[in-house]
This record gives sequence, structure tokens and C-alpha cells, in this order.
Amino acid sequence: MLKPTRLIALLFIAIPLFLKAGNLQAQTGYDIKFKITGLKDTMCYIANYYGDKQYIKDSSRVDNTGKITFKNKEALPGGIYLFVFPNKTYFEFLVDKEQVFSMECDMTDPINTMKVKGSLENDRFYNYLTFIQKKSKEVEPLKAQKKQYADNKTKSDSIDAAIRAIDSSVINFKKNYIVTYKGSMLSAVFNASQEVEIPEAPLLPSGIKDSTFAY
Repeated sequence: MLKPTRLIALLFIAIPLFLKAGNLQAQTGYDIKFKITGLKDTMCYIANYYGDKQYIKDSSRVDNTGKITFKNKEALPGGIYLFVFPNKTYFEFLVDKEQVFSMECDMTDPINTMKVKGSLENDRFYNYLTFIQKKSKEVEPLKAQKKQYADNKTKSDSIDAAIRAIDSSVINFKKNYIVTYKGSMLSAVFNASQEVEIPEAPLLPSGIKDSTFAY
């Protein structure tokens, strides 16, 4: 089993996403280039998710300048992919209709150093990951404070409210993205990972709310 780097496993893993065949008819294949600072003269891989497992899709060798290319005449199915380092840590990227693009980063911090060319989807994806990382750092000290003030209800409630506000900002980010970039790969990921909003349960003839309504 591959191990995630830091925060990246965080989000919506285990959602296999595939584009309709018609979306890829005009695609002649993929040509994805990476340049990884701190990596050279080694084999790396790209992998994809299927259910809760990860499977190697392609392999290539990093040259002595950190450059590596994955190329094939057949297009990749759309979805979330992994760039896998020799130690089995990885960072994620998206594959949609754009299958000729390049990505550059430092292997010690892919999220904050990532530069994307030729793929708006991945550029937006890494903007999102940067946003999520920032919000996670805001939540961490609040969780520590909550433990510290576990016996102080007033303080604990205040901390809970602050955490909920951060959670709401993440939810709103996703909702706005879905509306702004409707039909994109990342919108599909966000839609698939959203919790279903259940309306209020109707009353039974007895006047009691139907406890099975949510199911």
C-alpha cells in the first residue's frame, strides 16, 4: 500500500473517476512531464485509484536533472493519479481532457512548490490543496486548545465555533468551485465527496417524526 505525503491523503481518495469515452475520442495519447528538485537517476511511477487500492499505470526514469516524462499513444482514463517516488510516497495530480502538460516541484514539499503548465485543472487543484493545507494549520492549534480546556465549557464551545467556521470556509470553497467550474474533473470530485443534505423528516400519523426518513 502506498503511503501519502503529509496532507494529500486527506481529501477524497478512493473515488474512481472515469470520463465518458466520447470525451477522449480526439485525444491521441498522453505526454506528461515532471521536473522534481531533489530527485535524479531513479525510477518513478504514475498510478491510479480503483476503489480503495492504487495500481501502477506507467513507469519511467528520472534523469540527472530531475526530469521525467510519461508518454503513451493511448489516452489515460480521467481521474486522480499519483506521482510515486521510489520510497512509495507520492503527490497527486488530475487527468482530464488535457493530457499534454508539465508539472514542477520540490520533492520535499510538492504542494507549496508546485508549478503547472498546460493544465488549468491541475493549477486549480493545487490552489485548492494550498488552501486546504492553510486551513488545516489553522485547525491544529484549536484542537490542541480544546483538549486543554476540556473542562471549561464556555472556552470549549468558543473553540468549537472557531473550528466550525473553518470547516464552513472549506465547504463554501467547494460549493463555489462546483458552480464556477461546472463540468470539470475537480467539480466532479467535490460533488462525489459531498455529504447528502437531508431535508427535515415528515411526521407520521401519530405526530412523531419518521426516524427512518433519512435512510
